[in-house]
Amino acid sequence: MQVSDAVLFVLAAVTLINTLVVVQLVRRGRAQVAIKENQQYGSQAQVAVGEPAPEFIAGTLAGQELTHERFAGKAMAFAFVSPNCGGCRRAAASIVRAAPLAQAAAGIQFVMVSDSPASQTREWIRSLREDNEVVVTLPVLIAPLSQFDMIPKYNPEGLFPYFCVVDGDRRLAAHGAVGYEEWDALVREWSSVSAVHS
Repeated sequence: MQVSDAVLFVLAAVTLINTLVVVQLVRRGRAQVAIKENQQYGSQAQVAVGEPAPEFIAGTLAGQELTHERFAGKAMAFAFVSPNCGGCRRAAASIVRAAPLAQAAAGIQFVMVSDSPASQTREWIRSLREDNEVVVTLPVLIAPLSQFDMIPKYNPEGLFPYFCVVDGDRRLAAHGAVGYEEWDALVREWSSVSAVHS
């Protein structure tokens, strides 16, 4: 009886050690993938306000590729989000509310840019509607790091949620984290101009 208890204890200990080793290997593997993906971040400096906005390639939810040329001559605001980011879920309502204000005040068209594939982005948009009552009617681009270069060029530090405003001459007009000082100042400005025009 005592021998079998000892054997069971040893088996349990070996199983526990094996499980811990496997968990550690999985974590190390995930970290390696994250490091590899994030090497694209930080490889470029944030474009300064007033400088030309970078050229880019991104995708649509329908699977088409498009470039910066699609938005030539238009004032744009790109809101960078990640379906894996809790802050992006909380900021989605603010982004959606800001879009018509920017359009009315300054003719700025908003586009949401996801760092995830189309299927994951669609699921996130659906869950925003069902769980948070936030209806995303903005155009949505996808720009996973493994496929497209837009996010490292416009959001080199990989901050989410993040925004860049590009004027009609394709120069960077503003950028920053959604929900912070620069964003709040722009939303106030758009709101006040929209109120005057109403």
